[in-house]
Amino acid sequence: MATTNDPHAVDDYLAALPEPRRAALQRTREIALRAAPGATERVSYGIPIIRLGRDLIGLSAAAAHLSLHVMSPDLAAATRARHPELRGTGATIHFTEDDPLPDAVIDEIVTGRIAWSRRPS
Repeated sequence: MATTNDPHAVDDYLAALPEPRRAALQRTREIALRAAPGATERVSYGIPIIRLGRDLIGLSAAAAHLSLHVMSPDLAAATRARHPELRGTGATIHFTEDDPLPDAVIDEIVTGRIAWSRRPS
């Protein structure tokens, strides 16, 4: 799927997922949006993206896991160092519907990304 700012694109992405995967990504989405008041959403690179001036995070479903795309390898590594129970590679944190990300971790990542997005270009 190409990049689209269609307000229904993220809902459509999630609607295509089976339960309980849909509910797990929806929960992550809602927590991230609460942590980023005024954020907008779009689909880019085929995945839902939450933006606040710049892309903050992405969400996706793979065959074996769900992902929170931190979009910063440094922030993802620092988050995994503070929370060694987290799994993932590069700029992505993996989780499952049976083992969702804690609210505090999602808040920490989104807050870190907001701080990054507000730095001068």
